[in-house]
Amino acid sequence: MIQPVKMSKIRVVGPKKVLKKATEIMHSEAVIHLEDFKPSKYNIDRYFFDIGNPFQEASEYSSLLIRLRSLIANLKIDKQKYTLTELPKDSEKVLAKTESDYGKLAAKLREIEEKKKEFERLEEPLMFVSSLKVDAKTLVPLENIVVYKGYCEQDFESKLKEITGKYELKKGKIGKRLAFVLFIDRQYSDKAKEILDWAKYREINIPEKIEYESIKDLENERNELDNREKKLLEQAKDLKEKKAQFIVSFEHYLRRENEKAEAPLKFGATSNTFIVQGFIPVEKYEGLQQKLVQSFGSKIHIEKFETQAEFAPPTKLENPSLIGSFEFFLDLYSLPSYKELDPTLLIFLTFPLFFGFMLGDIGYGLVTAVLFGAIRMTTKSKVMRGLMNAMLTASVATIGFGFVFGEFFGGSYFGLQPLIHREHDINLMLMIALVVGLIHVNLGLILGFVNAYRMHGISHAIFEKLSWVVIEVGGLLTLFKLYNYAYTTLPHQTYVGLGIVGVGLIMLLKGHGIYGLIEVPAFASNILSYGRLFALGLASVALAVVINEFATEFIHKGGFYIPAAIGILVAGHALNISIGIIGGFLQSLRLHYVEFFTKFYKGEGKRYNPFGGNQ
Repeated sequence: MIQPVKMSKIRVVGPKKVLKKATEIMHSEAVIHLEDFKPSKYNIDRYFFDIGNPFQEASEYSSLLIRLRSLIANLKIDKQKYTLTELPKDSEKVLAKTESDYGKLAAKLREIEEKKKEFERLEEPLMFVSSLKVDAKTLVPLENIVVYKGYCEQDFESKLKEITGKYELKKGKIGKRLAFVLFIDRQYSDKAKEILDWAKYREINIPEKIEYESIKDLENERNELDNREKKLLEQAKDLKEKKAQFIVSFEHYLRRENEKAEAPLKFGATSNTFIVQGFIPVEKYEGLQQKLVQSFGSKIHIEKFETQAEFAPPTKLENPSLIGSFEFFLDLYSLPSYKELDPTLLIFLTFPLFFGFMLGDIGYGLVTAVLFGAIRMTTKSKVMRGLMNAMLTASVATIGFGFVFGEFFGGSYFGLQPLIHREHDINLMLMIALVVGLIHVNLGLILGFVNAYRMHGISHAIFEKLSWVVIEVGGLLTLFKLYNYAYTTLPHQTYVGLGIVGVGLIMLLKGHGIYGLIEVPAFASNILSYGRLFALGLASVALAVVINEFATEFIHKGGFYIPAAIGILVAGHALNISIGIIGGFLQSLRLHYVEFFTKFYKGEGKRYNPFGGNQ
């Protein structure tokens, strides 16, 4: 639980005639994390082995998968909503019929969509000719007549009369715009154009042939299309409801079959043999070995190797269900590498405590528990359910700290007696937050020491991680003496403390180089950052008290002020809870990622993904 599942490197070698059955067995056992076969540059393998070829049926499976996934996308099928069902024997025929039915519906829907786009193009021209009562056929230039049609921002007829009376003008308002059609003698067309430009003329394109005589005709046709489209969409919905479970089940089946068919692309192969390489949990090796030996006897060879420095095994975390919910925070950051410790248990212990310490109110804890519980019950996402489990744990911690602080929606009701009054015991609360920070950061250093020892040896661990602890001890001894804290009574304590700090700095310089010395102020800042645990909690209770006092004033006035007071209480506490959830989540996350993880955790692990494990 505190470290990833132990892995062994595995190699399976056998004749090609048993490759298909061996692949079936490895897929059904679902324990090998396959590695792409890469013959070593210094190994004789490179002279004999090449990358394997997929089984013959792989191309057929891929083609069917493309067709199925196209249907899933087009019908907007949410695969999470459907359970798997037994497939009919003629699945490919059912798929072809479903594709055909959908194709016909899709073609009709595309036709309607194109028609609607055509209506959009015709709407303005038709509105134009209908409003001005002109025939579109007449809006073409003649030998001696020029036609201008469109919109202007101001009336121009008075200026037009100054140059000629040989014109015909039809005009009117369409919305807020001045629409017009001008027929004018060609000899005056240039001057007319100048006048129109002055009036900020914008031309409109009118097709010579418009099938509809009025906007009403267009609207009737559009309504008819809408009705047809609605019926087609209902038919598509019916098709989805009837075939979605089949489509999801067939896609799942083909995906797994295709995974097996393409597996040899990860294997090594010669003309007669194959080789499979990967990683397997140590406790699963014997079961797989027995299965292969029972099936093939001496025809197949299987061996395991203890993980070595040059190997990069995948990471498989193994935590109880509740603790495993907190793996969400590692997924959000990065999985631990194989040789690192798994911090999930520690996050399970500290994240809810930080969140609860900041929000710290019985009422707020009950509200958030109901909220997170409701989300958990309604969501279908496995990731979201895991997060909500973690947040429910944080709500329990919030209720627990609510009893410690004696707070229920910002007040001490029902005889609650606070053990710590965080609104008044400010120095104590700040001290608790900083002590928590000191413990949390040093826990990170201890874990970092273990990780460094496992990866690089004891010397590296001492100089890289233990140096920080030495500096801390010396610094605390010095501070206790300077500020007369009576926790220690060493002779010449100040000088002893400074000497220890000096030793720590030398160790740090050896472990981290000059960069380590630069990081010393940042290390102190990391511990001070835990003051945000106190600050956010103080802000939360202060806002809750203000909300309660404001509402109480309204209640004392009576009458219609009482509903207003209730509104203030509901809205105010809802806002405070929202701020508390966001702030508590983000600040807790920050303290883990920035202050805690940087002391021991690098991540960069690759997830254990066993061949055949995607059920």
